[in-house]
Parts: sequence; structure tokens; C-alpha cells
Amino acid sequence: MTSKHRWFFTAFAASALVVLAAEARVESVGDASATFDAAGPGGLNIHGSTDDLVAGEQAGKIEVKVALGSLTTGIALRDSHMKEKYLEVAKFPDARVVVERSQLKFPTKGAAVRDQVAGAMTIHGVTRSVTLEYAASTAGPKGDRIVVTGSAPIDIRDFGIEAPSYLGVGVDPHVTLKVRFKVLDR
Repeated sequence: MTSKHRWFFTAFAASALVVLAAEARVESVGDASATFDAAGPGGLNIHGSTDDLVAGEQAGKIEVKVALGSLTTGIALRDSHMKEKYLEVAKFPDARVVVERSQLKFPTKGAAVRDQVAGAMTIHGVTRSVTLEYAASTAGPKGDRIVVTGSAPIDIRDFGIEAPSYLGVGVDPHVTLKVRFKVLDR
């Protein structure tokens, strides 16, 4: 159950990785993270995270990819269940979000933007349309780096993942995915 929640959250976070729009080709630079948060009975909160996230652009599309094998929740047994039973990372190693660059708002130097964008999220081999909320601001001495944060709520069952359960205790299948990363806009 706990492992399942972590997987859900990590996958969601990976998928929830919010994408940026700009006038040029973007590529990952610096620190990045993807997280998920899930809930269970009696105030159970599960938080999963990884720093294995890459963002890039190809053919007018921005893609954020999260490696699910590095997702952790702080409990080894839960992590094992999440990765092996629920996320099946051996078969589905990544979660991805793809957004059309033309649909994104890019911040101007010294400014920030906040918006929503439609994207395609793939988790567990299943692709679904999602609405992502994102914020982006410029950074760096030239203002050419963009710091992006994003989130998306998902129901893991929509991605063919059963709601985690361990010893009769289940986890809510509604998970919030979040990402934070930096890109260089060339």
C-alpha cells in the first residue's frame, strides 16, 4: 500500500512535470525534482520523490521525463511494492508529459508567468490527456534560464494502476504530482 502510493505519486509527479513554452529549444540544466503525494486512512500521508527528471524539446514539443526506478518514499518495503507491483518499472521505467511548445507561455527576462496547459501524460504505458498548472520565472545572469514548477492531480486507475493496498489498508487513488526543474532556453 505504501509502496503503491509512492509509485502513484512519483508517476504523477513525473507526469505532472509541468512543461514550459518558449521561443527557442529548451534543455535541462541544474537541479530537478518530481514528487507525488498520496493519502490513506487515519491521516496516512505518503510522499515520494526523485531528482531523476529531464526536460527537453523536439519537433515543437516539450517533454518532461521522470525515471520511476529512482523514486523513493522513505520506506524500503513500500518502495519495493510501489516499483514492482504497481508501477512495474521493469516494463514501464519512465513517466512522461508532452506539451506543445506553442501552447506554453514563456516569461520575459525578470518576469514570471502562471498558467494552465493541456498535455499528454504517459504512465504505466497508458497515455491520457491532463491539465497541468505551471509557473515559470527567469533566472541566471543572462535571464536565459527558466525555473519551472508544475502540478497535476491524477487518478492512478486512469493509467491502469490499481489502488495500492497492504494488509487491508488502501491508499486513495487520487494523487498529486509535482515537478520542479530548470531549463536553458536557446
